[in-house]
Amino acid sequence: MTNTRSPLTATAIRSRWVLGLTSTAYFMAVLDSLVVVHALPRIQEDLQVDLTALQWTINSYGIALAAGSIALLVAGVGVSMALPTVPTALLGAVPTIQLGKASGISYMAQRLGAVFAIAIGAAVFTAHGHLGNPTAVAAGFRPALWSAAVFAALAAASALAIPAPAHQITAPETTAHTDPADVVVAA
Repeated sequence: MTNTRSPLTATAIRSRWVLGLTSTAYFMAVLDSLVVVHALPRIQEDLQVDLTALQWTINSYGIALAAGSIALLVAGVGVSMALPTVPTALLGAVPTIQLGKASGISYMAQRLGAVFAIAIGAAVFTAHGHLGNPTAVAAGFRPALWSAAVFAALAAASALAIPAPAHQITAPETTAHTDPADVVVAA
């Protein structure tokens, strides 16, 4: 049986996927807002605020959600540009025989960077704030965010300081291997 799907059918299938995914995302946003609305009495009780301040809480939640979405979009674009290019550049700069070592060192450096970023961010947050109240959270979050920005700037500066190779790196010549198709096995 042959595949008789037309390009129009493939486009319709893609359109259904897009519709399904965006509908799911919208559903999650509405569900999230519904959870906040149902939590309002508890939020009002815990924060000990009147109705006006509670309205500002809802508005700030909406603004933070929108800003967070924009920030996540920007971060996602940055990560999607960096993640494929870093290994490609790294593995393109070493001889073929050293690809395994280079890949392992790169992966190890990424994992260590993630671990130290979390540890340093948590230490800076703890030194300047705590989770007890919103003011203390903001007091700890700002320096932690600035420390992350400083480390990102240092990483960018160190990457820019790497000199370009003076010549193209080539792999050493390897010994010729016999093609298995050329080997005749005697019966």
